[in-house]
Amino acid sequence: MNVLVWFCLCLSGPWASEPLSGPRAVLPAWTQTHDAAFAEITFKPGMAIPNRFTAGTRYGIIRLEAGSVEDWRQAAYELKHMITVLKARAPRLQIALQGPPASLDAVNRYEIAGYVDAYAGDGEPYVPEADQTASVWKRTNGVEGEVLASLLDAQAAGVAAVIFEEPVVNARLAQVLGVLQTLPAGDLDVQPSVQGVPQRNAHFFLDADKGDRFLFLQTQKGDQGQLTFGLDVPHTARLLFPEDGFYAFQQRGGRGELRIDPQIPYYLFAFEPKEKRHLERVTVAQRAKIDPYEVVADNQVFRKSALDGFESMVATEAIHVFPLAADSSNFTWIERLVVRKGKPTEHYDIDLLINGVSYPQNKQREEYIVGPGRFNAKVLDIDLDLTYDYVYLGEDQVSGRACHKIGFRPKQGSRQAKGVVWIDRQTHAHLKMDVTLLDLKPPFSTFEYTTWFAWKSDDRHRFFTVDRIEGKVVLSMMGFQETFRVKVDMSDVQFNREDVEDMVADAYRSDLRIIRETDDGPRYMVKPEHKATRKRRAKTTSVGDTNARVMIEPDAFASQKALVVGAHYDSNSGDTSPLVWFDYLNQDFLDREYILYAGPGVVAFSNPSLFGSNKIFSTYLVASPGDSDEEYERTEPIKETEVETTFGGLGFSLASPVGKHLTLKGTYEVAYHSFDKADDTLDEFVLPVDMWEHKLQVDTDVHTRYLAFNAFYSRTWRSDWQAWGLNGQETGEKEYSRMGFSMEGSWDLSQDRNLGYSATWLSGSDLDRFSRLDVGEADISGFGSIFTFDRAAVAHLDYATQIGGGLPIHFGVDAGRLWLPETGDREVDLVGASLGLLFNGPWKTDIGLEVGYGVHSSRDLGKNSYTISLTFHRRL
Repeated sequence: MNVLVWFCLCLSGPWASEPLSGPRAVLPAWTQTHDAAFAEITFKPGMAIPNRFTAGTRYGIIRLEAGSVEDWRQAAYELKHMITVLKARAPRLQIALQGPPASLDAVNRYEIAGYVDAYAGDGEPYVPEADQTASVWKRTNGVEGEVLASLLDAQAAGVAAVIFEEPVVNARLAQVLGVLQTLPAGDLDVQPSVQGVPQRNAHFFLDADKGDRFLFLQTQKGDQGQLTFGLDVPHTARLLFPEDGFYAFQQRGGRGELRIDPQIPYYLFAFEPKEKRHLERVTVAQRAKIDPYEVVADNQVFRKSALDGFESMVATEAIHVFPLAADSSNFTWIERLVVRKGKPTEHYDIDLLINGVSYPQNKQREEYIVGPGRFNAKVLDIDLDLTYDYVYLGEDQVSGRACHKIGFRPKQGSRQAKGVVWIDRQTHAHLKMDVTLLDLKPPFSTFEYTTWFAWKSDDRHRFFTVDRIEGKVVLSMMGFQETFRVKVDMSDVQFNREDVEDMVADAYRSDLRIIRETDDGPRYMVKPEHKATRKRRAKTTSVGDTNARVMIEPDAFASQKALVVGAHYDSNSGDTSPLVWFDYLNQDFLDREYILYAGPGVVAFSNPSLFGSNKIFSTYLVASPGDSDEEYERTEPIKETEVETTFGGLGFSLASPVGKHLTLKGTYEVAYHSFDKADDTLDEFVLPVDMWEHKLQVDTDVHTRYLAFNAFYSRTWRSDWQAWGLNGQETGEKEYSRMGFSMEGSWDLSQDRNLGYSATWLSGSDLDRFSRLDVGEADISGFGSIFTFDRAAVAHLDYATQIGGGLPIHFGVDAGRLWLPETGDREVDLVGASLGLLFNGPWKTDIGLEVGYGVHSSRDLGKNSYTISLTFHRRL
């Protein structure tokens, strides 16, 4: 991955600074508050999108006043929307926030950092700790005649842009400053003495590489137009601004004499030595501002020397995956990493552990989350090639070493990654890196990780490479999201093995699964004799000999099929329900990045890029013929009011990441419901009318590295709804709503032990028997669906481990309170427990056993309540 060397901020019009052409800037960017390129507003909750921002606006400041906001969560949402609209209106617009520290910290708690470019203020502007990559804009009144001095002081302090409150920059000064900004020079530490003008009106700059000097002159009333100053070697003079201005220059020994027209207010000269040589007596100023590009350049030198003599590396990778879902198991992939100079990096699968138990390789499928190719462990290449912006973020420590913190973000229009790198002040080594990937392929919606680097050695060699990685991955498939915490550990590192090519050839001839990192991303490699390759288009790549020829799939994943059979027993109804379904998943449907899934009662299709990058569109068909809807007296179903329901529907959803941690999703669903009497339903029971339902739902998902949150709200409209029930005594609303909030996370105690936890709140309004929530949706183990409710609060705790050295197992405890629809004792407290087992069966099957038991109910149920599920799962 390469990085941009573009330092200045850009403004349009004659009064704003223009972009630099090189990696270092003489001056920061600047503008004036009266210029058309600048706009400013004061934010107020509920305000409309301001009209003062036009297509030509380049700098915008949004003020946050103390005490003006009560709900910062809502304010952050409004600000994000406003900034998004403004930047769409003005493509080159950059936005800064200005306000008291308490206000800036408050709004940054709600992920505003990804929307703003800088923080503005007088003196030393405050930058919240939560935003590590933002720039600083300084506001100043400015003094006519001292504009250059103000800009140089700001540059020394690390300011990215200066906002002049007063009109102190006229058209000609703006022109000469624009020329000065393009010079490959730096401010001189010691300014030579100039006679003939006030010293503050003359300023020298130096190109230390060539020895060229540049002189900025500002004339004033009373100047005679004759100047003298010291020059140690013979120079020639060249006028840079104004191009047609009068001047005369001659040099007598170590003194230069310059004549100018005092009526011309500004001059800019270049003095070039007639003989190029190293200038030992002249030094460039070492200002408080650290040039991030120089730090990166020093790191490039270190990296080249640290890899001098490198030919290959072989190491063992342990990739630990911890789903945040409370009742999920830990996964660990053990892989052999092979890095060869000038050849693609490859990973050879060795083992898969589920809660520490080895899983047969012939049952492993090609997963999105498997393989470090998706979790890129390579050093982020930071080359000076105009791809990324750098900003200096100050000093920090990593493992006791003093470091420079350098932030990087992609140039506009580029979407590789953004983040922060910590570079050792003394050795220039990159010790740590935080990266957020932006150019994500489906089904990823979020991918962020931290990499630590260290020296690693074997018996003969020592090189600087990856030590460990920790990160977070969010997958979006079929409108659903899953969050995983990932750790990668490196061990058994060997460099420059003489037999590395033989080892690679042996791997190609073996049954190991191989992942190769290509320019198009990681790819599974499939041998020609594999039966699946007859059904796939692939290109053949030679790897040495005929027996070692392999085929690289044009997509990362193949279609997957699975058959599941089993049974579910519910003690409340006394029924044993058969479980039979066939899963089909094709993640490259029609040779595109489409995802097709077919399962029991549902067919779903997803396109991750139909409406733009990372905007995931899904559509699905659902059908459920002949379901039984029953009411319960204690744990006994009331057969006299049983209703057979049938429905079929079509749904559409669109999900889009917003910032670093937030995803928004909207869903529309239309379904047709029909109702029939069961065998024992009373004649006087009036069925609901058959009708259409239209549902709109909005979901908000927030994913951090250790917690995942979801909030949803849905509104449903029925096409018709009339009185129903015994003698038609039940009524209901044609519209109803549901809403909920959930939080889940996990804590990895060790490789084979995991503690998961979750909390859920569910509620609704205008609900009736056919729209209420049930215990299955509240997920309280052991109680089946004997209760329907209007509200519920549920907590869940799950412990996953292994027993007997080879059997994954998990234990769960659920506790919840339900608010029932009937009058009287509406509140019911429930406690349930669950036990789950997963083990390998015959004929390449996985056998799953799940037992749920109702431990406690505050309402007398008359008997014990429990459920048992047994499934046999086989991949085809």
